[in-house]
Amino acid sequence: MKTMRIAVLAALAGGVTGAASGQNILITEHNTQTVYKLNIYSNVITPLITYGDPDVRLAGIERGPGGAFYVANGPLPVQDPSTATIFKIKGLLGGAPVSSVFAQNDPLQNPIGLRYHAPSNNLLAINNPPENDLTQPAFDGILGYDLGNGSVTQVFEQPPTNDPPPAYRQGARMIVDPSGAGDYIATSLNGGAYDGGSGDINKGSTLWRVNVDGSLNGTVSLLVDLSNTSIGTPLTFVRGVAAGPSGELYITDLSTDTLYRIDLDGGGNFSSISSVVSIGQGSGMLDVIYHPLANKLYFSTSNSDELYSVNLDGSGLSLIASNFEARNFYLVPAPGSLALLGLGSLVAMRRRR
Repeated sequence: MKTMRIAVLAALAGGVTGAASGQNILITEHNTQTVYKLNIYSNVITPLITYGDPDVRLAGIERGPGGAFYVANGPLPVQDPSTATIFKIKGLLGGAPVSSVFAQNDPLQNPIGLRYHAPSNNLLAINNPPENDLTQPAFDGILGYDLGNGSVTQVFEQPPTNDPPPAYRQGARMIVDPSGAGDYIATSLNGGAYDGGSGDINKGSTLWRVNVDGSLNGTVSLLVDLSNTSIGTPLTFVRGVAAGPSGELYITDLSTDTLYRIDLDGGGNFSSISSVVSIGQGSGMLDVIYHPLANKLYFSTSNSDELYSVNLDGSGLSLIASNFEARNFYLVPAPGSLALLGLGSLVAMRRRR
């Protein structure tokens, strides 16, 4: 196991002190298979719950309406039958968390992003199984799990591989649509018009607007094909997405190891893209979240295993932790907030219905 080095070594007194104050970000970390809490003022990172199973591979984290947290677990390679699960954690911020298995087995094969869907009381899970791992049929798309009875619904299935681009391919993470033009915005690792000729890894990435009705019928519409933009370089491995304070989007791209800003017009359509900050090539840009109290972006890498913060204009880049692979973030809401703050997005900006 790698040794984690934290920028600030002092321990947080009181275990979960400040957790309800909105100053914390929850993080699922790959190297230790632990859910951590980051205090944005002190940069202290505190473990909340650790999974001792070496096959566990934590990903998305989301809060349900009752206060329990749900965490995706997608072991690789995918087994037959699948060993993927979604954990339900009660008391995560109370000092004595208890974890149980909420969902498991096929068609759940490599869940990554999670998002709560209030109209149906379902937990939406982006399922992205590497098809070369599978001997059983793969489901690549979005699943819905009823928080009341645990039943599973296939909300949206990605189109056949022979469909022409742009097409939703290999979804990763999903946030609430800050523009209100749709329900969610999801990253898709490829499916764009650019084809680098080396399999799925070197195809243009795409962003999609996702709508899900109360009956769990899901549809997607293209927001932008990142194969051809004003930056002149095709983006081919976009994973993370977050909403900023003015409704702009921020995305992380592994192929260029750059954090980008995407601006939308008044109708919620793509307007422009620009670079915020780049780090060392090969670092492996992974995920990103915006914290309104700090007014900063927090992002992670999966090759160099680092956690950073940066100002919205790209200044003030600061290394928070090394040997630390943050696969997903969740913003803890401030006390009294009526909004449920999701990973990389403010549910207060949920689409008006």
